[in-house]
Amino acid sequence: LIPVLEEIFWRGYVQSKLTEFFSPVVGIVITAVLFVFSHAQYHQLDLFHASTLIALTLCSLVMGWITYKTGSIIPAIIMHALLNFPTDGVFLYILIGLMVSVSAWQWQRIKAFAADLITPESLSNFNLSNLAILIAGIGAMLLLSQAPMVVVKLGVGCLAVAVVVAVVTLVKSQRKTG
Repeated sequence: LIPVLEEIFWRGYVQSKLTEFFSPVVGIVITAVLFVFSHAQYHQLDLFHASTLIALTLCSLVMGWITYKTGSIIPAIIMHALLNFPTDGVFLYILIGLMVSVSAWQWQRIKAFAADLITPESLSNFNLSNLAILIAGIGAMLLLSQAPMVVVKLGVGCLAVAVVVAVVTLVKSQRKTG
């Protein structure tokens, strides 16, 4: 359930909006950074957590690229679910083997994506107001990742607002047709 919900939000909503607002490459990178910020359980200063954050960033970039290239979040959901699969014992080696195999198979595309990251065109829509929005978004994600109860309260609040808007819209449409 977590990979489905996170991918619907991060790649399905956030990345799609950011790629409209900026460029596809910038949208993918910003989404990856925000995705990593949202995983507060890894925000600790030791080698294990630092390497986990690096791996999470790389995986998030790959999931974003796959979503952009395929136009679907289904591959990212599957990849995310595999990454969340228990990695004890033999499963760790199977998962690492799968990741190395896919990386070797797609190496040319990975190199092309990395080259796209450093082109001037990838930053063509980036201006001061976009930077302010980005910084505010990163700050909000960092704050929310450190205060999970705020996320729950915001989620309940947003759900309540969505229900009210849906009811008001339904009532208005009923009045127009009635």
